[in-house]
Amino acid sequence: MLTRSVRRAVANLDYPGPRDRDFLSSCSTQEIEQEEQSGHDASSAVGRRIRRLNFSTFQHSGPVGNSRRSGQISGKSTNMEPDAIKAPRDRYNKPGVGILTLPVAKTGVIPLRNLAEVVKSVADQVYVVTGGDGYHSLEGSPAFRVVNVDHRMSTHTSITLLQHVIQELRLCGAVLRVGRNVDVWIFFIGGEATPLPILAARLLGVDTLLLLAGSPTEVSQLNKDGLSGLTSLLSNLAFAVSQRVAAYSDRIVGQRGLAKYRKKIIIASEHVVDLEKFRPIKPLAMRQKTVGYVGGVSKVKGVANFVQAIPRVLQAEPDVRFVICGDGEGLAEIRAYVADNRLSGKVEFTGWISHNDVPAMLNELTLLVLPSYTEGLPNVVLEAQACGTPVLTTPVGAIPNVITDGETGFLLRDNSPECIADDIVAILHMPEIESVGEHARKLVEENFEFSKVVKRFGAAVLGNRYDGSGEEHEQNRDS
Repeated sequence: MLTRSVRRAVANLDYPGPRDRDFLSSCSTQEIEQEEQSGHDASSAVGRRIRRLNFSTFQHSGPVGNSRRSGQISGKSTNMEPDAIKAPRDRYNKPGVGILTLPVAKTGVIPLRNLAEVVKSVADQVYVVTGGDGYHSLEGSPAFRVVNVDHRMSTHTSITLLQHVIQELRLCGAVLRVGRNVDVWIFFIGGEATPLPILAARLLGVDTLLLLAGSPTEVSQLNKDGLSGLTSLLSNLAFAVSQRVAAYSDRIVGQRGLAKYRKKIIIASEHVVDLEKFRPIKPLAMRQKTVGYVGGVSKVKGVANFVQAIPRVLQAEPDVRFVICGDGEGLAEIRAYVADNRLSGKVEFTGWISHNDVPAMLNELTLLVLPSYTEGLPNVVLEAQACGTPVLTTPVGAIPNVITDGETGFLLRDNSPECIADDIVAILHMPEIESVGEHARKLVEENFEFSKVVKRFGAAVLGNRYDGSGEEHEQNRDS
């Protein structure tokens, strides 16, 4: 039985080396027999262990034709050394999973961490290739092997194209360095702009999943940066070469015209909410009339529209105060508008606040406003709902899947300042506003609690590789 399993395992390797035989001699017949008697594929288990051994050799010898250690990319060290990682809890049944993103800003840190935590609960080992704030948020964590691929982009179109090609090649290098130590690569934030790394993973024989997070083409068009054509081309290439595509809802498939990829599309979401942290602390009736925005300040988020609605709201409700929590390229323009219209006494700017401080802020708001032009599914919507704070937002992306107008939140007809102002005034006068917050909290409890998300995500994304475990990991999540 051992010989049969070992032969099958070696046959699954592209380049079995001499150390494979040394390793195989350490596998006892009893160990293999126990695996097969319990219904597991022992050859796959041995194969994964061999690949991990080869990766360890690869770590210390360096890739062919490259003098740098594989734990270093772009001259920056990572925590990919084998002795820096805790031994996997279950190294037989769970697959290795890689997550790749473009450099992540502050607004993408929580979505990335949520995805990494969910994947950690269903995977043997998790590799994360990222940059920017995304890398710094995971750097040093023993739960993940993190590769830093950071890159600054120019605002000049021709230079940006060249820089993007260089960035894609660096990401390809990271995928090749990890090699076959993963069974599934998930391409997340910015993944639509990385067709070459997706193709590199496919050439290695690894499953690929493109997890959609907003529409980069729509963002480019709204920003009028002259790159929407390139962005659209890259997205179409990524859709074509990726083995599977995951969307947050069927609405997104329709909104983005992805019906032609329907056969490869699955519905899956990495969104989780810490229900102990995000909970109603102050009853809605005890909160002052405070309407706020929490998140990145950019044109795409429609924050300027919200601020331009403030004078109209104050005409009807002079005692309302407003809070803008966040920063971004649009903040200076918004501050200037507030100053020019003598609204400084009514509008507070907190700057960027720590995620640990978001629950307290949400518990001070009577209403959260998010008038975005395009979205996937914003975490802050779910977090506000968990705090019993009603949300007024646009029906874009997967938002209508979690907000039923008048029941679990409120949907804008459009995000014009006039519409935003009129809806704010109407909502503040609604007697049933507290019940909306209560229904929203219940929705989040039923759908976005950690173990429930793990089950859904594991089953949808990993398919028959998912063994149904992961619930017990909730208590061990990183704070």
